[in-house]
Amino acid sequence: MRKRFLGAIVALAVAAGAFAFSPDELNEVTIRNETGYEILYLFFSPADSNFWGADILGASRTFPSGDSIGFLIHYPEYCGAFDLLAIDEDLDAYYMYDIEICDDGAETVTITFDSFDGEFGEPTFATVSLTNDLFNEIYYLFLSPADSEKWGVDVLDITTILGPDDIAEFLVLRSSGVDEYDVLAIDDDYDLYRFRIEVDDTSHYSYLIEYSDMVF
Repeated sequence: MRKRFLGAIVALAVAAGAFAFSPDELNEVTIRNETGYEILYLFFSPADSNFWGADILGASRTFPSGDSIGFLIHYPEYCGAFDLLAIDEDLDAYYMYDIEICDDGAETVTITFDSFDGEFGEPTFATVSLTNDLFNEIYYLFLSPADSEKWGVDVLDITTILGPDDIAEFLVLRSSGVDEYDVLAIDDDYDLYRFRIEVDDTSHYSYLIEYSDMVF
């Protein structure tokens, strides 16, 4: 498997560099579950990262067979490559590598039993809770591995808005070391809020998205 769970972070930190946001830069991807099994955990990670990162279903949702779910994604070039890992109700894994998403239009990615790769086992997670401490609504929220050049998936999914005092909670697949993630939140005025978090052996992390995190 390409993604690793050991070793140090590659310190590119490009995602935390200069970034000007426009909603026109987002593309839509719809993921369909046609495995015949309910998916408990779903990862759609930038292919240039060594880490799977956050379960984009969130901490409390599952993905029944036959259902679809839509996300917005951000990648800096005309096309971006992503890797997918799904873990089903039997803790079996499905892998899809180098899925190319381009600016030509919305994309659909279908997970079928052809991607079945056998038993994954019980995953080890940390829980990351992000609270909107702003008076503004948050329209877009990214939780990206710090070694990636892409912000990747808007983890709120295509319909969710994070209101003031709302909490978004995600499961992050753990490695054996310290993992770093860049958080980017974009509010209803298209102001940007950005910070970096570290995930190690602690099981639960809580962060506020505050006005002090605004990018000027």
